[in-house]
Amino acid sequence: MVDIEDDTVVPFVSALEEARCPECGATVVWQVNLDADGTTYRAQHCGNDYYMVPETYRFVVDEGGVYEE
Repeated sequence: MVDIEDDTVVPFVSALEEARCPECGATVVWQVNLDADGTTYRAQHCGNDYYMVPETYRFVVDEGGVYEE
C-alpha cells in the first residue's frame, strides 16, 4: 500500500498498482498521458486530482545482441 502524499518518491510499480487515496483509502486508477515532453499519470478521487511523474529510469543492457546497420 502506498499513500499518496505530495513529493513522495516510491518505486514505479508500487506507485502504479498500490497508490491509495489519502482521504478514503481506495486504490486509485491512473490515466496515462504519453507526451514527448514527459509522460504523466493522473488520477481523480474524492474530488482531488493526483499526478505521478516518473523521475528516474533504470537501464537494462543486453550485451548478447549487437545491432548492425
